[in-house]
Amino acid sequence: GDAPFDLPAAPASSGLAVVYEVSGPATVSGGTLTLTGAGVVVVRAKQAGDDNYLAAPDAVQSFQVLKAVQTISFNAPASRSYESAPFELVAGASSGLPVRLRVGFGPALMSEPNRITLTGTGTIGVIASQEGNAKIEAAAEVTRFFEVTKAALTVRAADASRFFGFPNPMLTGTIAGLAN
Repeated sequence: GDAPFDLPAAPASSGLAVVYEVSGPATVSGGTLTLTGAGVVVVRAKQAGDDNYLAAPDAVQSFQVLKAVQTISFNAPASRSYESAPFELVAGASSGLPVRLRVGFGPALMSEPNRITLTGTGTIGVIASQEGNAKIEAAAEVTRFFEVTKAALTVRAADASRFFGFPNPMLTGTIAGLAN
């Protein structure tokens, strides 16, 4: 992730131009080196000589390019009621790579893309991860928790008026919107 940089080689004592060759996860253009990935980069500075000067011995330097580090941002969802509809969770990685969310524990199911469905009440733990790639280290997993509360019940009698001497009626009503 570092920006391209100029190679700090001094010109040959002859004053002739120095040419660079590179191997590993980098490219060179003129005297500017661009990193293209993680691994060992070997830079070879060459000066071929001319009619008046012999070729200079090659100067070789190598260095390790480390993978970039990334972090995950993931805010804990607000508490929800059991009857809540499935909803999306949002997490991001500083690298811009996609973040995978999964239910670590609790009564919920995760589907793609990062949609959670509540299946009961209690504490839900959601884990965010990003495995990295050839250029970026895996991010440390982040776990966020939220509570799922019981749904509110509403009971309403269908008809309460009855006369003395009639048999006891069967009560009917609605509970949480379902006819019973």
